[in-house]
Amino acid sequence: MLLVVHDQSPHGREVRAGLAGFPGASFQALGDPAARPIRSAKGWVVAADLGRPGAIGAIMHLIQNRDRSEPLVVVAGDGGWHLETLAAGLGASRVIRRGGCGELLRDDVLAVGLAGKSGRRRVATRSAMEDVTGVLARCAAGAEVTSRSGEVHEAVDAALSALSANGIEDWLGVVRDVHDATYRHVMLVLGLAVSFGISMRLPADLLRKLAVGSLLHDLGKARIPLGILDKPGPLTAVERAAMQRHPMHGVEMLKAAGERDADILDCVLSHHELMDGSGYPNRLGAASIRPLTRMVTITDIYAALIEARAYKAPLDRADAYGELRAMGGRLDQGMVASFRAVAFASEEAVSAGWPLAARPGTLAAAAS
Repeated sequence: MLLVVHDQSPHGREVRAGLAGFPGASFQALGDPAARPIRSAKGWVVAADLGRPGAIGAIMHLIQNRDRSEPLVVVAGDGGWHLETLAAGLGASRVIRRGGCGELLRDDVLAVGLAGKSGRRRVATRSAMEDVTGVLARCAAGAEVTSRSGEVHEAVDAALSALSANGIEDWLGVVRDVHDATYRHVMLVLGLAVSFGISMRLPADLLRKLAVGSLLHDLGKARIPLGILDKPGPLTAVERAAMQRHPMHGVEMLKAAGERDADILDCVLSHHELMDGSGYPNRLGAASIRPLTRMVTITDIYAALIEARAYKAPLDRADAYGELRAMGGRLDQGMVASFRAVAFASEEAVSAGWPLAARPGTLAAAAS
């Protein structure tokens, strides 16, 4: 068992939310009158404002039975050097002042404290998600990113490692808990695309390009007004035209930042192009759509179909895959046939929450 002692400080809330749902994690809130000292744990985490009056005493009360051989990680926030002194007084084996839950998830103590193989797999997957979220947050804030950016390298490395080792099932289980719809969609496309690439036995360099392209495929939506992105109903013709400019915005942003990889740029620009020339923004035909882009298109549409959105119910995996087949010559049906192994990867992934409800939706709604 991993015991997590937390308060209502920003980093305390972040750690509590970030570790929610992990097998083997138990939480004790400082100030809870019902809280009692824990008899034993394999690992201990304290995420609290150590400088708050009475905090050290309350923490010591809850962890008084800890054996000093058991690892203790203290997430102290960035409140000054004296916090490390206070953490040392608690017997901390490691102190984290910056990075919050993302940094904590990289610590071996978490894997030690979580029960069983599934818990350790979930740690790796959640850690990768933290890296991906960091990239998406920087993009949303207007930061320049390319395939050569350090944070993109880290996020892609983490995603490739987690998906190669653990498969799509754990990825889906974590993604479904992401509340931001835009982030959730990108993470879902990334996981499906990388799993698709692994199943196709892509060479390492192409698999990495596919991962970067799927991670950044909706980059241009950072320039789309939130009123359009978050609209709960169908878009007007004017709004749809604005939305359909996001691939061009994305490529402009990447080129301005120095991106030169043609495959990655094409994934961003052309992931809404269709094989029969009916897609956007350039109405390209099959001969002009690169293989990696075709893969991102398939996973993008499938992800949208199995997601719950404000304007549509999600499809179950069989119906969603059926929609891909029903698109006929608009998609590369040879690739769609190969994608079946990923679409039907796991009954467990579906029963764990994909889709959120199994009711028919519409392809038109998903293809925006």
